[in-house]
Amino acid sequence: MSAIAKRLLPWLIGTVAVGAAYEFAVDLGAIGLGPQPGDGPAGATTIVPLALLSLLVTGGLLLVAAIGGRSRIAWGRMAVPAAAAAAAFLVARFYSYDPYYAPDLRRMSDGGAVAGSWIAFLVGATLLTAILAWRWPRAASAGTAVGVWAIALTAFAAGLGH
Repeated sequence: MSAIAKRLLPWLIGTVAVGAAYEFAVDLGAIGLGPQPGDGPAGATTIVPLALLSLLVTGGLLLVAAIGGRSRIAWGRMAVPAAAAAAAFLVARFYSYDPYYAPDLRRMSDGGAVAGSWIAFLVGATLLTAILAWRWPRAASAGTAVGVWAIALTAFAAGLGH
């Protein structure tokens, strides 16, 4: 694992975790939607894109590590927190309020563009591949990378459905 990537990955995972905490705060109503339709919660235009970008870069780093590198085991161990943060972000985003319907409190999970069964499958599959990284670091890191990318795309798509 390169020195830069070794330092970058925990920051990326932390950024996704902050995004998940932010979305959970929106879920709980601690951060409210704006008064007009389309008005998202304060900070959403910064935090959500930053978390999505961090997911994409995290997936890329995990995939590069799976393809090459001498310290695949170290990378494989980073797959578990990466997958956990990604899964938490996706679930929180899925149950967050959709700004399109503001000020009404309609969640993205209430008839949005993404099905709940897809969320459950994706979270389960990504967490499972991350756990398998303890035994098969190369294959599981690649699988986790794909799962993290799919989570990023799904979290993005969840906000599109109205």
